[in-house]
Amino acid sequence: MNRIAIVIVALVAAACGASGTRPRSVAELADDPLVLQGLVERCAADPKAAARDPECLNARLALDRLGAAADREHDPERDAEFARERELRRQHEERARRGAAPPAFDPYSAPVTADSQPATARAMTPTIE
Repeated sequence: MNRIAIVIVALVAAACGASGTRPRSVAELADDPLVLQGLVERCAADPKAAARDPECLNARLALDRLGAAADREHDPERDAEFARERELRRQHEERARRGAAPPAFDPYSAPVTADSQPATARAMTPTIE
């Protein structure tokens, strides 16, 4: 009788423990990028089910945390070097712009002047010097 009770208790305990796997936590997903990537792809494939799935919610939170951590890891020296290079390029372009040839004659924006004589009359008129 004692053995039967032990077997029944063991079966009940096994059945209770096998009800399902627990969803992975945000920390677990952040620590394992391959699992996180697979989970994100699975959630993206079925958005309706992903809205109710706690693992999909945890995957979104893990992505947000990883993105925030990457933002905090910005290298200030790299940012300063980028700013210096950008300023040097801007100065170079400004010097090139100043040294460029003046724009070509544009007849559409040139001022209009009224001549007192037609061009043919001017050519025939002798000039006195």
